[in-house]
Amino acid sequence: MMHFEDKERVISKVDTLLKDGGIFCLSIDKNQNKYIDYGTRKIRIYPDTSENIGSIINSSSMKVSRVFETDNAYIFACNK
Repeated sequence: MMHFEDKERVISKVDTLLKDGGIFCLSIDKNQNKYIDYGTRKIRIYPDTSENIGSIINSSSMKVSRVFETDNAYIFACNK
């Protein structure tokens, strides 16, 4: 998800592709840096917060059923 700037569009697309009763799992990195630095090059990424992603998901026809927290990420389990 960190590679997509327009997260609303991505989640909306997933929502249209997922069947009723389907499950969608999403992981977002806790790192809020705007670049991944490989030393010789940098890649632009688009971090987000768990609160915002949860809000975007819940504004679709999917609903967040559970959020798991790891050391480096939040993992969302969603149902349609």
